[in-house]
Amino acid sequence: MAYSGPVHNGDIIENGFMLWADSYDDQSDADRAAHKAVPVQCALTLAGSIESIVITVNVQV
Repeated sequence: MAYSGPVHNGDIIENGFMLWADSYDDQSDADRAAHKAVPVQCALTLAGSIESIVITVNVQV
């Protein structure tokens, strides 16, 4: 299944992970002027012996 929007509770992530972000084209002029980032969503499916995961987000300004 190809995703064209955010993941919702109960959606199946067939490839194990999925990244999704709103388009900057859809961002309001006020948010763009305020230098706000668009929402970004990361969905992961853990398998087998994986008991934890660390996600690091680096933001450069």
